[in-house]
Amino acid sequence: MITVAEARERLQKTYERKFAAWAVDPFDSGSPQSMPLHPPTDAQAALDLGAVGAWLKAWNDVGAALGGSSVVAIDWEARRWPNSGTQRVPVRLRCTAPAGVAAFLRRSTHWNTAAGRASRLLDLPGPDAAAVPAEPAALDEPVAPDGSGLMGSAVAKVLKKIVALPSEDFERLFDVLAWIVDHPASGLLPRQLPVPGIDSKWYERHRGVVETLNTAATGRLDTGLAGPPKLYRLRFLDDQLAPGGLGDLAASVAELARLQITPQAVVVLENLQTLLALPPIDGVVAIHGGGYDVRWIADLPWIARVPLVYWGDLDADGLYILAALRGILPDAVSVMMDRGTLETHLPFAGADPNPPRVTVPAGLTPAEVDAFAALGEHGHLRLEQERIGWATAVTTLKAALRELLRDGS
Repeated sequence: MITVAEARERLQKTYERKFAAWAVDPFDSGSPQSMPLHPPTDAQAALDLGAVGAWLKAWNDVGAALGGSSVVAIDWEARRWPNSGTQRVPVRLRCTAPAGVAAFLRRSTHWNTAAGRASRLLDLPGPDAAAVPAEPAALDEPVAPDGSGLMGSAVAKVLKKIVALPSEDFERLFDVLAWIVDHPASGLLPRQLPVPGIDSKWYERHRGVVETLNTAATGRLDTGLAGPPKLYRLRFLDDQLAPGGLGDLAASVAELARLQITPQAVVVLENLQTLLALPPIDGVVAIHGGGYDVRWIADLPWIARVPLVYWGDLDADGLYILAALRGILPDAVSVMMDRGTLETHLPFAGADPNPPRVTVPAGLTPAEVDAFAALGEHGHLRLEQERIGWATAVTTLKAALRELLRDGS
């Protein structure tokens, strides 16, 4: 017997997964929703009449609460049980519209909000076909089957967030979108948007929704708004290199590119804490690479003139980042990203939480390819920079720098 609670639990999962798509295009090809309730046989009823009676009453109560709804119904059939006579039992729950699913789940208010807001968003004008980018990066949901196209995909993508908005924020969303559509290249910061009731914090909270809907409405990936420049961390491990005595600074790429410095070597590190812990080293500048964003350092003209060492986490991502760096700075040398380092520190390695990588990235040396293989052989591991004994790490880094400078002299 499927109880009312079990039926609600099953349909709740379906509803959470599909309500956004239903709001754009009720129902999809998997609908209507229908669930057999598996009424008991006569023998089963005879074993526990109390449980069967409670089950029948619960479904009767649901039927009474739903009344004569046209979108959700319980199918009843007469069953003749030799030991109990003819009984009228529920055999199937049927929902012929999303509102029926919501009604059964006692979530009609939620559904009405979702459907109403989706309807208003779908009325936003879409872009001309020629203006739509071939691969809009902000949208990865399938196009809605009713032909609502790019806007339908966008609304389905963001509707869970939209439904959670207070009504005043939902209305502000329209005002913001309208202004951005009318001013596609404003260059304003979000704080400067001339829309009542918003500020930069409002925009940051709702940025994903605004950008997704703007792309669908205009065909542009860019809102035309300006953002603060990204800052990158840099340390001068040699005081003689530090401009104005500033040994530790964070600045934009453009600002760092203007530095008039000539270091003997540059060390790029994946993790900020490791950067901050480095001791003084003559002639060396250390840079926080920022993970996969590491290729930004190629925009520093002074870095192309000096030897470069990369030290990242010893995991698949670290080796992929190293390969990406080599794509623009092919002479970069890695340190402590080899099989020996991994196997010496196995007690300090942990499981890599990311999906396993099987394809070796192009651009690695034979020793780094071997390290990639070792990670898999030992069970898809990650050895973070900070887990290598600090004295050993500093000694190894200094030795690599000496070797690199000797080879380049």
